[in-house]
Amino acid sequence: MSKRLLKIILWSVLVIAAVLLVVFLNRSDGDDEPPVMQWYTDSQPVIEGLTIPWEMEYLAPGTILFTELGGTVSKLDLKTGEREVLQQFTTLAREIQAGLMGLAVHRAETDTTVFLAYNYYQSDSIWTRIEAWSLQHDTLDSPEIVVDGIPAFSISNGGRLDIIEGKLWLTTGEGSDSDAAQDDQDLKGKVLRFNLDGSIPKDNPGPGPVYAMGFRNPQGLVATPQGVYVSEHGTFSNDELNRIEPGGNYGWPLQSGTCDSCGGDGLNYALTSWTPTVAPSGMAYSGDHDLSFMQNSVLVACLKGQRVKVVQLSQDGIQITAEHDMAVNTLGRIRDVMVTPQGEIYVATSNADVYGRPGLAGDGIFALHPRDSMVEVQKRRLTPPAVISLDSTQIEVNVVASRLRLPWELVWVQGKIWFNERGGAIKRLDPGTGKIRVVHQITDVFESSDNSGMHGFTVHPDYPVKPYLYGHYTFELYKSRLVRYTVDTGSLKVVGEEVLIGDLEGNKSHNGSRLVFGPDEKLYFCIGDAYSRKAAQKQDRYNGKIHRLNEDGSIPRDNPIPGNSLYTLGHRNPQGLAWGSNGNLYSSEHGSSNDDEINIILPGRNYGFPNVQGICDGWSEERFCENYNVVEPIYSWTPTIGPTGIEYFDHPSIPEWRHSLLVATLKSGNGSEGQRLLVAHLSPEGDAVQSVDEYLTYSFGRLRDVMMAPDGRVFIATSNQESNQNALEIVQDHDDRIIELRAASDTGVAGK
Repeated sequence: MSKRLLKIILWSVLVIAAVLLVVFLNRSDGDDEPPVMQWYTDSQPVIEGLTIPWEMEYLAPGTILFTELGGTVSKLDLKTGEREVLQQFTTLAREIQAGLMGLAVHRAETDTTVFLAYNYYQSDSIWTRIEAWSLQHDTLDSPEIVVDGIPAFSISNGGRLDIIEGKLWLTTGEGSDSDAAQDDQDLKGKVLRFNLDGSIPKDNPGPGPVYAMGFRNPQGLVATPQGVYVSEHGTFSNDELNRIEPGGNYGWPLQSGTCDSCGGDGLNYALTSWTPTVAPSGMAYSGDHDLSFMQNSVLVACLKGQRVKVVQLSQDGIQITAEHDMAVNTLGRIRDVMVTPQGEIYVATSNADVYGRPGLAGDGIFALHPRDSMVEVQKRRLTPPAVISLDSTQIEVNVVASRLRLPWELVWVQGKIWFNERGGAIKRLDPGTGKIRVVHQITDVFESSDNSGMHGFTVHPDYPVKPYLYGHYTFELYKSRLVRYTVDTGSLKVVGEEVLIGDLEGNKSHNGSRLVFGPDEKLYFCIGDAYSRKAAQKQDRYNGKIHRLNEDGSIPRDNPIPGNSLYTLGHRNPQGLAWGSNGNLYSSEHGSSNDDEINIILPGRNYGFPNVQGICDGWSEERFCENYNVVEPIYSWTPTIGPTGIEYFDHPSIPEWRHSLLVATLKSGNGSEGQRLLVAHLSPEGDAVQSVDEYLTYSFGRLRDVMMAPDGRVFIATSNQESNQNALEIVQDHDDRIIELRAASDTGVAGK
């Protein structure tokens, strides 16, 4: 080979390499993803000033009936906006999601019957009743109870009513009792079917009213020529659209979402699912109208998603051929959608409920006018600040580690940060150099697409004298364990492993958890309810509790119940534990769709879940609180924010934050205050939150943990690489990260 040819080859290789390098360096994070498209939609108010309208029903050309959750049934003229109240219920169980919900109209030759589903109190519980009312000359009278004694709840309540082929259909939620959804003798978490007189149809799949089972919180119900469809709320992932088959089992809590390759397990899988969740509610069928995207489509009102989804069906109704959005973030939370026989589209908003913000648009009924053209919606990009400016302190914001995968818990040990990742990795970070060393990889971690995997982690406070690491993780879908590892402090390798508690329940989510040592040298361990409503209130089950253990896993003699690790009960999904200098133990806890909590943990006390969420402010909650001496939270959030790791801060480096709780939050969307760092300023006694400030708003995405170093620096871990992040955000290729906040001064960094 000649020297000239060799030079040509070498130059060619260099040019190609340079081009590839330029392409790599100039690539953008997420710009190659297809754009988000939605239909142009104009909206026009028909009536405003309503309070939580729940269901609309077509009555006659230009006229509809609608219910409000507080108990009002009204007739509305769609052209003039004139409203006539036909009935006002005065004895309702009106709590959070409970009240007057379902509405269905049956027209006969001689009369019109209006069916109403509402909640009421009896024997310290909430129940659902269906009544039939005669509609005569614009009045409702002669009520008759058609169906009674259906269990109901203040949350996950279902409540959609419809008449399909001459039968009365009702959806019921599981009310956080996930096991009940799989019990065919229990009416919770079901689609029920009755004759119009309340009797059981002979062609039901079983002897009772259960037509289909395995639902969490079905809030939409619609009939089409291809079949009956139901929308269902997931938890943090997998909201669903299901096609209902008689006797079908739709999986909750055994499975959620779609599955193309599944079969033979006896379960019915969703036609489509939405992660991030959109909280699908009322539904309508498009019919065959002029707009191309509206033909043979199911319209789904979305609360959290603040839009109407248009889901186009195949001719046989068993597949989804297209999906588009309308009215995105223009009217707020949308509870119901209706298509009249004339092809007019109306929606009812739900901004005045406990999850909304009334100032956004108020509640009302609006006419939608979609146009047969589309617009591209830009995704939000995160914009981290370089500095946080307080009254007298400048806080520098630095990324000290990146390209991690779902770090969960941060622990400061001798100038280094030890942390774990959800996949089972235990690592040590030098925050000064950014160097990360892998200490251990747990090989039997089971990690699903939701939130199973490794969670709680800590290091013994006397390390390296006591070289122990502690971790909690799921090793099967429905099983988890608490383990202590022994580390060789020279090689930083795990050389021993002891299972402290090996028979814990686990699940796809609601596993908690946090691990922290107290000033009494005991190990405190919080764990979620694993979707088992009953477990949180049972002393003989581990889940939904905070436990107190000796360092070797044995039970301290001075625990509230002798021989039991239980320290407190009645928790849903606690994900933060922190000790204050005043001796208080604080916890953060996820509510369902309301009342995330900050609690002071008192030994042996009951925190109410599932019977109570937030303060004791409902009739059924007040009764339970009195009977079980429930501890109320010192602060709660509705809409929910997803509070996770918390830290007590009392360092002079940031005087504005002294004597406060730092709270990392996950959630976003629907006007919630998540995806930011909250500073909850405590009362002098530490027993109340006096005010809350927020920082890093949509700067780094989902925040999983927050930790304070002895010198006053604050470190935060993000949690963006999981399936339930907000749809308007994208994961950067340097996620996940650990961020440092440090107070700057003229002479350097405080505390360094």
